[in-house]
Amino acid sequence: MKFRYPIVTAALGASVLAHHAAAQARPKFTTLYNFTGGSDGAWPGGALVAGQNGALYGTAQGGGSNPTVQCNPFGGPPGCGTVFQLTPGEEGAPWTLAVIHSFAGYPGDGGAPEGGLTTNETGAFYGTTMVGGDVSCPGIFGGCGAVFELTPPAEPGAPWTETVIHNMTDWGYHPETSLAAGRDGVLYGTGAAGTGGWLLFGLEPPPSPGGAWTFKVLVYLLPDAPAGLAVSRQASDNAVIYGAGAGFDGAAGSVFEAARMAPGERWTVGNLYSFTGQNGDGTFPVAALIVTASGALYGTTNHGGYDNPLCTALPIGWTGCGTVFELVPSPGGAWTESVLYSFTGQNGDGALPMAGLVEGQDGALYGTTAAGGSGPCFFNSLQGCGTVFKLTPPAVTGGAWTEAVLHSFVGTDGAQPSSTLLLEKNGVLYGTAYNAGAVGYGTVFELTP
Repeated sequence: MKFRYPIVTAALGASVLAHHAAAQARPKFTTLYNFTGGSDGAWPGGALVAGQNGALYGTAQGGGSNPTVQCNPFGGPPGCGTVFQLTPGEEGAPWTLAVIHSFAGYPGDGGAPEGGLTTNETGAFYGTTMVGGDVSCPGIFGGCGAVFELTPPAEPGAPWTETVIHNMTDWGYHPETSLAAGRDGVLYGTGAAGTGGWLLFGLEPPPSPGGAWTFKVLVYLLPDAPAGLAVSRQASDNAVIYGAGAGFDGAAGSVFEAARMAPGERWTVGNLYSFTGQNGDGTFPVAALIVTASGALYGTTNHGGYDNPLCTALPIGWTGCGTVFELVPSPGGAWTESVLYSFTGQNGDGALPMAGLVEGQDGALYGTTAAGGSGPCFFNSLQGCGTVFKLTPPAVTGGAWTEAVLHSFVGTDGAQPSSTLLLEKNGVLYGTAYNAGAVGYGTVFELTP
């Protein structure tokens, strides 16, 4: 499970609000929804996806309409989580949230969806739940988790149809990340292996509508816990998948490549880069990578980089406020890593990114940090409720990237944004804040840079 930082929100003084308003004179930030922890859900942790008519879809890890069941290992409101639809109002009216599914836990259809949704050309959504399902599992709250499908109704306003397409066992249990979809319809995901470590699995769609999906363990991964997957744009048969792994037992984490040479052949896995935490390098990547058309990889590390002692994760021991990095392949097969930016957690800058990046049409990178900024929250002694940032590429080759904080959360508008942003074609960003908000269980927001 991702390491969620405890958030303490101080009173909002006039000086903080004045600074916040001045800093946001250009970007326009709007809170679209405040979760209540009831039947609507709590703690939205997965990335949003866009649907038809401007609607947004996402998952909430807790809450829901099954109040007798508790699926979250850290407590909080009862319920096993939800999938929600957020629809824009006409002519500036408020957005409207509708729950299209509430999870039932164990035994049932799953619980605590920590990853976001994946969609396909039919408009169906796919995702994973960390616990629940119909297979008993050792550990927290029973159930090894599940992979589910949500099919849109044939008529507007009718219920969505949820189907469990695979109940996880001790081969791939407790999946925490979003699925990655291949062009051939295969869904790729990761989970823990009963023999220790983690594995990459594939779910092949049924040959005919209504048939069963086929679950396959593709390859065992490196010892690092996988943080999400990205399918290569350059592999015509979707045979190359990239991922980052969060290091444990003192390891700093790594980036790996899982590949097969041709359809039907055996998958292999290789290490592309191991983080060092030395000389400004990052440590502990906990978010999925993005793959550009050129084949370069971009990602974030939760720690490492600028060594502000207030960014130390106790008692684990990782230091530094986090980085944005680039990995570029070379003709000889080796990959070269460059740190594009190190967060400082000082003077309003963000710290401790937990989410991946999105790339704009101009090559700029957008992301969030779970801490830092100028808001009145505190993690240990580090001030800030989190930020939304932009990294602009250099004007000349070899120059420095330029970081700008687009928004600093202040608690009432959310705190600890930890999911990858959704960037629409009009340049508007949408995202979720995992904590705080008007009620205390997270928010959905819109930001026009």
